[in-house]
Amino acid sequence: MVTATRKMLLVALVLVALAVAFWFVVPRSAVVGLPLGTGSGGNRTSVQPEDHRPNPALPVTSAVPTSASSRVARSAAIDSADARLNGIHLAGQLEALTDESRRDPTLAYALAKALLLCSATDSAYAGLAAEAEGNMKAEAAAGALATMDEHFEKCVGLSGSHDKLMFELAGIGASAGLLEAQLEYQGLAGKYARSDAVLKKPELVAQYASNVRMFTERAAATGHPEGLYRAYELYSEGRFAEADPVRAYRYLIALNQARHDAFSQRLLDRYSKQLSTEQLRAAQSTP
Repeated sequence: MVTATRKMLLVALVLVALAVAFWFVVPRSAVVGLPLGTGSGGNRTSVQPEDHRPNPALPVTSAVPTSASSRVARSAAIDSADARLNGIHLAGQLEALTDESRRDPTLAYALAKALLLCSATDSAYAGLAAEAEGNMKAEAAAGALATMDEHFEKCVGLSGSHDKLMFELAGIGASAGLLEAQLEYQGLAGKYARSDAVLKKPELVAQYASNVRMFTERAAATGHPEGLYRAYELYSEGRFAEADPVRAYRYLIALNQARHDAFSQRLLDRYSKQLSTEQLRAAQSTP
């Protein structure tokens, strides 16, 4: 009975770690029904981002193509980078990978995702190891740890915080125009942005918020449904930008035009009920 209980605790620890990583890495609108991909027919919309310039704190790298013709190649490059990192131990190659990532935005994005996953599983692994040293039978502990090693092999041996590095890597991918990195910048860079070191420096908090706005708007400007949904969230919630219901509604109009489905129509109808006649008129006029 005790052994079964401990196995259940192990499973719970792993699931919690995976849930944390999933929440930050997987775009939120994918969870609520907005799959990655272009809108209906891949059409672009008329919604344009604000005139943000790249933050000088972010490295300038070669641009990543975002045209329809390059979409398959971009996806293949990301899959290749992910597969490469899944087959190695990050601990022994992190310095070399970091140097290479500063020249390769796709690798930078993949490495940021891998480090975030490792940071989420680290606490679960540490808790299991402590349990193994204390109360679990040696055989059961060895088996449980081996299972975690198998599923998170690339994370084994990786120690210390890499939140600041994730912040840098996320910025490299996003500032180079990699759509996936722009969509996931908030989560990938967020751990460092929420750290005590950053929260004590208002200028760094402002930099992070500015980057979130910039990359979200750039993603939305491509007409990508995920980018449009994120931009709607940005201006409806007012978390990283001043709340702007008119602007938020314009992004919802563009989202509905891109998707032509029941979900986006319901979202549009529901949000429209929160706006005044003047706001609706302003939102439906040419920006």
